[in-house]
Parts: sequence; structure tokens; C-alpha cells
Amino acid sequence: MKILLVNPNTSEFITERMVLAARAAIGEAGWVVGVTADHGPAVVGSRAENALAAVTAMELAARHAGGCDAVLLGISTDAGLAPLRELLDIPVVGLLEAALLTASQLGGRIGLLTLGARMVPLYQEQATGMGLGARVVGWAGVELPVAFQPSADLRPVPDVVRAVIENGARLVTHFDLDVLVLSGAVLAGYREAVQAGLSVPVVDGIEAAAWQAVALGAQKYRGPRVGSYATAQGRRVTGVPDDLARLMR
Repeated sequence: MKILLVNPNTSEFITERMVLAARAAIGEAGWVVGVTADHGPAVVGSRAENALAAVTAMELAARHAGGCDAVLLGISTDAGLAPLRELLDIPVVGLLEAALLTASQLGGRIGLLTLGARMVPLYQEQATGMGLGARVVGWAGVELPVAFQPSADLRPVPDVVRAVIENGARLVTHFDLDVLVLSGAVLAGYREAVQAGLSVPVVDGIEAAAWQAVALGAQKYRGPRVGSYATAQGRRVTGVPDDLARLMR
């Protein structure tokens, strides 16, 4: 099974982190290949950048999804998730949705920890739009610029692990959490190290999404032929890459 991981940001090292974490999670159940944007934000940190990332996600998927069994949308805000499901005839899985769905199966009181206080409202809006926002009782955004510095070996950064554990523990205690979601593509691969320091299950979006992509891809689900998620027919779109224009037609 071939799974395409689409990173609509330009940070190649984050793509590498996500691919490494996804491959480690699913083992021989599937093969994950990653593609990275060559334009747009390095890392999404605002609604405007998120809108740009959604368009780029469509461009990358249109160019690379042929021959794949599923698409893993490698951005923690799930930018472009609904449009991709409308355009593609294979399952598309988002990190945020996958993490929240997995967390919902592990406990009732969910907390979400991300990097950067500015991102919290964006995640809240996205989760609410999915119908999952009410399941999250505690939110926190930690300022950790060091997490976004590329490292040669892609291993979890000790200072980041410590800070995430400390802030996660406070979130767990304050909101009496049953499960904690780590939301942020750059935190891919941190779950095991963070889990060792916390007393509730920790969910990493990339791992959750990779397993959901395997499950959906293995069952050969295809997109609907009717309804709002059926691909629109006969539309004219100009000024976009040919692959995307053909897909939209």
C-alpha cells in the first residue's frame, strides 16, 4: 500500500520528521512517501498562511496522488482537507481530525497542546468545524522556537521534550484530562518520549493519521458519486497548475 504524505509548507525537515514517524508507526502495513511545497509559508502560523497552505495541498495532491491508495495531509491544521476529499477518489486523512478521533476512543476529557499561543484559536475553529471541538476541554499553546530548528538526526530535542511534558502535565492536572493530543507537525515522533513523562495517553496526529490511512486504503474506499463531496463537474478554472485544473474539471 502506498500512502502519499503532503506537506503544504516549505520546511523539508518537517516532512522528513513526519515520514519517519509515520513509517515507524505502521511498519510493513504500508509505504509512506512525502512531498513538500516549494512555495508558501515555511510553517503555518496564521489563518492567512493556512489558506495558502490549503491551495498548495491541492496542487501537490493533484500532481502526486496518482497510483496511491490514500493521502495523508501532513499539516496539523488540516488545511485543505475538505477540498481534497472532494477532488480525490481515494481516502484523505488529516492530522488534527485523526488525532481527535483517536483521542475520543481513549477517554472523555481531551486536552490539546500545540506550539504557539496564536495557533490555539485556529485549532479551535478547525476542530469546531469538524464537529469535534466540544470534545476538547483544555487547550494550550507553548512558545518553543527551538522546536522549529532543523536537526541533522531528526531525533526529539531534549529541551522540547521537557517543556512539552511540563506543560502537558499542568494541562492534565488543571483540566482533569483523560488523554492529551500533541498538535503540530513538527512534534511528529515526540509521542514516545513525552508519554514516558505523563500519566494519561498521549496521541500524536501523524501516527493516528498514518494508521487511519492504512485502514481506509486497505478497504479500497472511493469518493461519493452524489452529494456535496462528489467532484463538481464542468467547472472552468484558470491560472492554476494543469494537474489541478484537470482534476477540478
